Amino acid sequence: MQTPALFYADDLALVSTSIAGLQAQLVLLEAYSKRWRLTVNVKKTKVVVYTRPRSKVPPPHLTYMSDPIEVLDSFRYLGVDLHSTQQFAVAAADRAAAAQRAAFALHNRCHDLRLHDPALMLHLFDALVRPVMLYGVETWGPGALCGAGMEACEVVHRQFLRRLLGVRAGTPCAAVLGEVGRFPVAHAAVLLLCRYWNRLVAMPDTRLTKQAFLESVSLASSSSSGGAVRSACWVTQVVSCLHFMSPIVDGVPQRVDTDAASACLQRRYFEEVNSDESRKVHEWRQIRGDLNFGNYEPAVYLQAVTSKANRTRLTQFRTGSHWLGVESGRWQGLQREQRRCKRCECGSIDDAAHMIWGCPALVDQRLQHVELFSDSQRTIEAFLQQEPTELALFLRRCYNQCAALEDWGSS
Repeated sequence: MQTPALFYADDLALVSTSIAGLQAQLVLLEAYSKRWRLTVNVKKTKVVVYTRPRSKVPPPHLTYMSDPIEVLDSFRYLGVDLHSTQQFAVAAADRAAAAQRAAFALHNRCHDLRLHDPALMLHLFDALVRPVMLYGVETWGPGALCGAGMEACEVVHRQFLRRLLGVRAGTPCAAVLGEVGRFPVAHAAVLLLCRYWNRLVAMPDTRLTKQAFLESVSLASSSSSGGAVRSACWVTQVVSCLHFMSPIVDGVPQRVDTDAASACLQRRYFEEVNSDESRKVHEWRQIRGDLNFGNYEPAVYLQAVTSKANRTRLTQFRTGSHWLGVESGRWQGLQREQRRCKRCECGSIDDAAHMIWGCPALVDQRLQHVELFSDSQRTIEAFLQQEPTELALFLRRCYNQCAALEDWGSS
């Protein structure tokens, strides 16, 4: 069986279920090219035979104008790698690698231009990196979302945010995303998938794409589409991703409400983070507050504090990714009672409360910012809710003093 040729700009894909059928299409292409005086670059023309994993299929012998065509296990078509035996979801790793390169280039360019405004950098990431990351997600995304395929893309996103905020790799993902008011990349992938699904539903039945879509719907509705979701047909994977929206009713594909889908994803994410009782996430939520639709936005200090160095120290303190012994001692494998302050001789554990109110070595820094200590409430949460510019400057001065006394550098 043969399907109509797939054209996109100057790219052409020929598809057939048999070697003879594909060779017949190549002969027709030869005749068409001769008639219109067109040329085909045989060196760039490749053949991929799609088959089951571990099956042994001899490579076919196909020619164009008597020149043999190379047979490959994988070929990139329109920016997406198509593998002979693997699922479309494997393209996620390649997209993540391309996005990583784009993110590094963005960081380097912003550094050269001395651009460090968080809102601007996040906008540039969405404009320059995320499209690279999610290119073709409508094809490979359902399989990746059904498994752990999106994790490589999530890592690129979180690494960018950690570098933007100046926090360590061990900083909880919820805190990293929450400080800038962002959701996982998977949310954006699902919304793109919903919009593509709606375009397919509205497409005329005469279109080849719509016919392939309806065939996939039929496969998903039949009992033969059972088994692992990641190896099922495209529609089955989409239905699994959108199980909370019922995209198919009585075998008929339905339009998906993208706003409702987005709200559902966000609500589930809020519930997941708010129920996380790990120590660092719990401490961060005490400062940030439980997440909800009304308060999930970039922290105010990200724009209020214009100094990158000052802003970084405040971010580190809010997220528990700071320089104090209670944190650095954990990296060295010390028990909590052994993580004592090295700046003074009082023998106290070097935690946030000791640095802010108790350490004798930081008296001068407190005197420079007495307005921060006028409040009688001595809690970390209340202290970090004060005016961000003054607070960030105080924390940076404390950092510099700690660095000078402990001899590990400062900035």
